[in-house]
Amino acid sequence: MRNDGQQTTDKLAIVDIGSNTIRLVIYERLPGHKSYERTENMKVMARLRYYFDSLGKLSEEGIDKLIETLRAFQQTIEQYGVKRSEWIATASLRLARNQREVMQRVYDALGVSIRLLTDEEEAYYGYVAVTHSMNVDRALTIDIGGGSTEVTYTADGEMKHFYSFPFGALSLRLQFIERDMATEKELRAMRDYVKKHFLSIDWLRHFEAYGENVPVISIGGSARNIGKMHQQEIHYPLDELHQYEMTTDELDAIGETFQQYTLTELQKHEAIDKDRADTLQSSLVVFRTLCDVIGTTRWVISSKGLRDGFLYEHQNDRQEGTVDLLDESIDELRQRFYYGPEKEGELWYLACQLFDEIQRLRVPFLASDRTLLESGCRLFNLGKKADAETSNITFFLISQYTLPGLSHKERIELALIASYKNRRLFDQYVAPFRHWYTDERLKQLALLGALLKVSQTLNRTKQGDVRVIVFEEKRPTEWIAHIEHVGTAFPERYHFDAQKKHLEKLLKVTLTSQFVEK
Repeated sequence: MRNDGQQTTDKLAIVDIGSNTIRLVIYERLPGHKSYERTENMKVMARLRYYFDSLGKLSEEGIDKLIETLRAFQQTIEQYGVKRSEWIATASLRLARNQREVMQRVYDALGVSIRLLTDEEEAYYGYVAVTHSMNVDRALTIDIGGGSTEVTYTADGEMKHFYSFPFGALSLRLQFIERDMATEKELRAMRDYVKKHFLSIDWLRHFEAYGENVPVISIGGSARNIGKMHQQEIHYPLDELHQYEMTTDELDAIGETFQQYTLTELQKHEAIDKDRADTLQSSLVVFRTLCDVIGTTRWVISSKGLRDGFLYEHQNDRQEGTVDLLDESIDELRQRFYYGPEKEGELWYLACQLFDEIQRLRVPFLASDRTLLESGCRLFNLGKKADAETSNITFFLISQYTLPGLSHKERIELALIASYKNRRLFDQYVAPFRHWYTDERLKQLALLGALLKVSQTLNRTKQGDVRVIVFEEKRPTEWIAHIEHVGTAFPERYHFDAQKKHLEKLLKVTLTSQFVEK
């Protein structure tokens, strides 16, 4: 029986009315948790842009389609027991000359008040989504919808410029493509049209002033579909699109691949959302043209978009720029999967000493490795339970969990360190990603994992008895570990001597322990 004093789950529904799709997403936040988790995600390809008449009004048929879809979503929201809901619309209604009439019709039929976002608000929420889910100093963000395209320039955590262009993936298709797939002539005409619009904006025309090779971060379903197709073609070892980076040459190759398909064939491609297949060419033209205009070769996907930005603002549980993205995402991961005592501070204290001693005597780690090791300490017991071997669980949870603030490559590094058991398993885990790293880097990562594993032996009783660790090099192949402690430290001595072999094998030394009580 439920305790009446027990906290209840916080639920929120967001309905996003776009020119191409209408989407319902339901989020839940468990008691004591900072962030929301998506529990339902539904969309209808309403394609309201198709229902604009010659006067720019949404037709009766389009209004009926809108109300029918929103009614189904309203019923779904009620079924899930969600008490709070937000209904937002973008260019789908912003560009309709009869927008007020449409919104009133929806209210009369469903009692729902639609919040019509301005072009600046639409750009702003895309900016919020990116800055709250990626560590970027400078970036150009593009969110291409069915009927509009929002471009923002972000630097030092602030939105410096934005512009909303009056074209989107669907409207461009309707304007330039006559048959199922675009011809070369149609693609050139579309490219010229898009480029002319981009170059009409002064800050885009002179973008070289903002730096070289600034990444274009792309939001939306079209970007995700392009990324999925590329990942499938290269057999990418992670099932993750957020922060996935491609070059402009790779985008060109995807464009050439599109040309080899009929629309029917593209719709059947397992990496492609059937309902988006017919707008992928127009989306790719926009992405690629923007890269050319600002002179970059870097194109990055954000799986976080307008709804996420709206949600981040709704949470209102962090001040912009005051919380580190990685720190926050690790906290969230720990809340969901962490087992074991909260003693990471003591583990970090010991690991730091081993790190410094090994670096002093032998291995030059990267400047960023200390931060990587600290994160590994916080996730060392992830998924662990007593009397269970869970190294593989730790690796899987970290490698498959979206960690804003880390690239895919950095995430795998963290997973390898936090899950380290022995070099054999390390090599097994890294095998699908082996081509990402040099031999020297793999040696550094294995050593970081081994020293983390050995560090935890020195706090076996969780009493903080070990205080100081100093390594002495007697000979190039013979080291002594001087370990100062209080109390008997018998468990620490026993387990250190049992596990030091991991460091010995990687460093190619014999490590003798000398425990000294102080």
